Amino acid sequence: MKRKLLWIGALLLVLALGYWWFGLGTSRSVEEASPTWKTEPARRDTLRPEVPSTGTVVATRSTTLFWQTSGVVQIISEAGLRVLSGQTVAQLDPDSLPQGLLSALAQRMDLQNQLERLQTLGEAQAWNQYAEALYQEDRAKENLESLYDKIADGEVVSDITLQRYESAYALAQAQREHAEKVYQRWKEGRAPEVQVLQAQIQALDALLATSELRAPFAGTVTQVWTPAGTWVQPGMQALRIDDLSRLYVEADIGEFDVALVEEGQDATFTFDGIPYETFHGIVAEVAPVGTLDPQSGLIQFRVRILMKDADERIKPGMSTAVVIYGEPVEDALLVPSRAIRVVEGQPTVYVLRDGMPTPVAVKLGLSSGAYTQILEGDLEAGDLVVLNPPTASFFEE
Repeated sequence: MKRKLLWIGALLLVLALGYWWFGLGTSRSVEEASPTWKTEPARRDTLRPEVPSTGTVVATRSTTLFWQTSGVVQIISEAGLRVLSGQTVAQLDPDSLPQGLLSALAQRMDLQNQLERLQTLGEAQAWNQYAEALYQEDRAKENLESLYDKIADGEVVSDITLQRYESAYALAQAQREHAEKVYQRWKEGRAPEVQVLQAQIQALDALLATSELRAPFAGTVTQVWTPAGTWVQPGMQALRIDDLSRLYVEADIGEFDVALVEEGQDATFTFDGIPYETFHGIVAEVAPVGTLDPQSGLIQFRVRILMKDADERIKPGMSTAVVIYGEPVEDALLVPSRAIRVVEGQPTVYVLRDGMPTPVAVKLGLSSGAYTQILEGDLEAGDLVVLNPPTASFFEE
């Protein structure tokens, strides 16, 4: 009897487990057949378009200086040194210069000595000639005034005599003016003889200048390739100078987005190496002509953005994520960008109608990243847009 009761209890337990398992499966089927749709209502609001890109930090100006002749580096500025425009930043040891430059140096010294002697002697001679011409002018003037006094006292003077005195005075004036001009040219170093020697010296200076390098603008030495003691050849990199007074970001914008970008628009930057911070800038320049990107095959426009709050952590060459903010669009019909799908080549959003997601073809406008403007389509503010739209298999079932 007891054995029979045990069998009956076991049978009831099996039936109970089967009923529970069947009910669980049915419940799962119902849940799978009736998914939960996440929605957000379409709304009208102000949209500020965002144009994302990546860029590189650059200095206001940058230049790399190259050696123009061979020799041993004697002096070169260290990285981090601030320099002025025209300042000598590197120089070769004179004893290591090529023979041609050494000869030019000796010739230049000889010409300089000739110039100084010529200048001194020529100016002195010109002064003597000017002084003599000034004396002759004064004498001719006194003689003419004396003749005028005689005529005024009633003395008879022939016209020929008067003309001779007046001509002598006029000639003396002209000679004095000429001598004065000659003296001024010598005094100011503009005499033709001086200019010939100066031109020869300038030509030699240009040749000798190849043994040193000067900063073309005020900035900071940021890289040195040839330290002191290095033997260099023409064309070798010497050092780099950057004008760090302002930093810019250069970014490439595609031809489909460049129409949204204008000078004066705001921009933000984020750096992987400086997490949790956002920096700000303003569009300074938009390239008027695009260039072909050989990797993507697309036309890109270079945009230069001035950084307004850069600090010492930001350096030229760093890469950054860029967002440029376009002009706001008022009363735009907006939907979450993540709700947009492409169905048979047509942008589509799914709208919850009668509890079921219904595909609605739309025409897209501008985007702020998180939200996108809808220009056309069977969609109104307040319609519930499905954020987790179904796949094609959902409708097939």
